[in-house]
Amino acid sequence: MVATTSAPITKALKSIALFQYFKDWELEAMANVSALRPYKRNSQLFCQYDPMDNIYFVINGRIRIYRISEEGKEQTFYMASDGEMFPNEGFFRNGSYTANAAAETDSLCLVTALKPFEEILIHNSDMTTRLFQLLTDKIIDLQTRLEEKSCYTLKRQVMASLIRLSNTHSSACEGGWNKFDTRLTNQELAGMVGTTRETVNRCLNELKKHEVLTASNEGYLMIRTEMLRQMLHGVGN
Repeated sequence: MVATTSAPITKALKSIALFQYFKDWELEAMANVSALRPYKRNSQLFCQYDPMDNIYFVINGRIRIYRISEEGKEQTFYMASDGEMFPNEGFFRNGSYTANAAAETDSLCLVTALKPFEEILIHNSDMTTRLFQLLTDKIIDLQTRLEEKSCYTLKRQVMASLIRLSNTHSSACEGGWNKFDTRLTNQELAGMVGTTRETVNRCLNELKKHEVLTASNEGYLMIRTEMLRQMLHGVGN
């Protein structure tokens, strides 16, 4: 995977936290095994059980990581946004992708060949350390989600998901509101929580009554994140 020119790829690499302190020759090594690829909304990046050949970095857009059960039920595990890497379990093992990935919006990704990337990691201890820190954060996030599934009611799971999504997919507005920067459907939120759209509808309607959730004129979700966080810790199991 060699690009015809490395300048746009090098610029994209510098926008990713993992590579911000790379030396020029290190960036050049990464650029030589990477390519920039645009993806239209709903297009598939890879499917579960495909050979894991590449690691992806979101330059802009949003990528949905999900699985489909034998019964045909779809569950979203993660929404990767600007600067994020996926999948996170692909290093130093032979195997296939453990989930599907599709573009939730028109997106641009940096696609890096996995095996050459691993060779670069072997010879760059600073980068390997930063990568392990990133993966540790992902593990902690996964543990938090598992705790929510085990201990929270569906209502609290919806609230926790909204708070988590607001951290990466919203911007602050007046009055303590956070406005999401992309449209999130009730079905998508239901897929993240692992419940039905009808259940999510009921939860959202209740939150609207408490005036911690509304929609903008353009149809973007808006929440009072801090108030919702206080409600989350005040709602009984």
